[in-house]
Amino acid sequence: MADHSDRRAFHFRFTANLKIIVLVTVVGFLFGSPAKTSGQLSGIPKVVTLLNGAQFEGEIYSVPTVGGLDPSPTGQKRVVVVDDGMRLIFFGQNRISPPLGDSVQDNSAIPVWQRVYPGDSPGFGHITSFGPFDEHGHRTMTVQTRESGGIRTTTYIQGITEITPRHCEVKTLSIPNSIPGADRPMRDWTMRIATNSVPVEVLRSVLRSQIKDYQSPSEHLQIAEFFLKAQRYKQALNELRLIQRQSEFEDIREEIELRRKSVRQSYARASILSEIRLRLESGQTDYALLLAEKFNKDGLAGEILAEFMDIQNQIRNNAKLVEQTRTDIGELISATTQSNLLDQKQLEIVRRFQNELETDLNTSNLTRLDSYQQLANDQGMKVDRKLAIAISGWLTGSINAIDNFAVVQSMYPVRDIAEEFLSTKDEPRRGQLLAELNDYEAGAPEFLSKIIAHMKPPLAPDLTEYTGEKPIEFEVEVPGTKAKPQPRKFKCLAHLPPQYDPYRRYPCILTLRAGVKTETQLNRWCGDYNEKLKVRTGRAMRHGYVVVSVDWKQEGQSAYAYSLREHAIVLKALRQALRMFSIDSDRIFLHGHDIGATAAYDIGISHPEHWAGII
Repeated sequence: MADHSDRRAFHFRFTANLKIIVLVTVVGFLFGSPAKTSGQLSGIPKVVTLLNGAQFEGEIYSVPTVGGLDPSPTGQKRVVVVDDGMRLIFFGQNRISPPLGDSVQDNSAIPVWQRVYPGDSPGFGHITSFGPFDEHGHRTMTVQTRESGGIRTTTYIQGITEITPRHCEVKTLSIPNSIPGADRPMRDWTMRIATNSVPVEVLRSVLRSQIKDYQSPSEHLQIAEFFLKAQRYKQALNELRLIQRQSEFEDIREEIELRRKSVRQSYARASILSEIRLRLESGQTDYALLLAEKFNKDGLAGEILAEFMDIQNQIRNNAKLVEQTRTDIGELISATTQSNLLDQKQLEIVRRFQNELETDLNTSNLTRLDSYQQLANDQGMKVDRKLAIAISGWLTGSINAIDNFAVVQSMYPVRDIAEEFLSTKDEPRRGQLLAELNDYEAGAPEFLSKIIAHMKPPLAPDLTEYTGEKPIEFEVEVPGTKAKPQPRKFKCLAHLPPQYDPYRRYPCILTLRAGVKTETQLNRWCGDYNEKLKVRTGRAMRHGYVVVSVDWKQEGQSAYAYSLREHAIVLKALRQALRMFSIDSDRIFLHGHDIGATAAYDIGISHPEHWAGII
């Protein structure tokens, strides 16, 4: 970051066109907030709500422009800034939906003594790597700078100097002369990072190092209270348990036990139950049920226990409903077959439908049969009409179900034509397929559009051996140039969320790497693979996102080139991902870091119709 005018990470919202709001994140280095005395709306943390419903919490003030803090010629300050401690979030004053709300977040800071570099020369250069934090809250940071003699690599030592429930502040530390390389020019690298991104063992070690009187229970309780404010309930319980076990605190054991019971209630409701509901919303019913069953419920309040039981019963009842629906439709098919109402071709369609229900019906797509469920017990309706409603609901969605079997029997052939059309590159064959649609009643646009919206991706990969441990790999090819006419292929890697269902539509993150490997970039979103649970633990997986990492750079490329080739790689990767995975095209986010961020910004703004947002 050679430009030091923006020293704090910030988000800037603006309208790219009438369809989407673009969210841009620029990674910077935090040397303190801009001056807030002029145009300040609120000197204490507040909650601001925008017209689109988005909420931000922090200190709120106004500035003349986003690009700088110099006063405007008119003196008007129409850009509102929310400083949440880690970011500056900018938006126009007319985007606010008044009034401002009171902040409920406790962001009280715990100072940590470190031997901080006393100079004020700001850091600059390209950060290439960070080392892990040690038990003292120290880490290494490697920076490259361009100098007259070439590229110079410098390693700085940073230390955690302040801890809040939301963020930790890290600063450059002074290095004793006995350390090799200590005579180098020092720079002030001050940053803030999310507290939940720091390993809990490091936080605990640093916090315990600040205890002045180990015989004082209040100092130990302060650590437990910090973890509670940071919503690290499990660690707060561990700290309280350690206090209970110390003999010098025997006289407050009962008080500590009462605190532990209170924290357990908060842990169950605010952490475990919310995680279970998140997994359910993401279609991860198996993992949600596992969490609900395995969590130790001893000592929980009755209403919280009832919530656990309701969730478990809901999951189990839905699973039973799936099996019951399979059985009911099987009996309906038997009755229809015996009635001789269908000819041989129609019976083949029915058997194909039954086979799909056996393999593909689950709690996520059961709603496709809602119309059938409502009419299943109607004794006055013929069995073939009920079956038509079931098949058409399965293929086009419950709300689009019809009872005309003559039309419904053509829906499977139409779906086959659509799948072949979308998967082939043979233009003459595509023309033949379009002509064939005219032979089927379901080939009309009002049926075809609904069938396409509810079918599996045309190039869906075989996922029988996919566990999430290794990524799914595919390639995109871009044409050559006059200088290099040979077409080139670029690798893409993808991970799918747990219990991925090709009939369900998932949000997607398309991410562009900088200096790291394509798989490393993928794992930044997806997290590590948990051998015991057989899932990846990253936030994208928790929230049910498909993540695609694109190897968009040429070998040795160190800067974004603003080329047609780079645009083509990303757009082709997007198109291929849409053809392979079940992605909601209205919820695709383009992400990049460093030069990948430059690429994401340029490509995103150039093709705004494809993205729900840019990160």
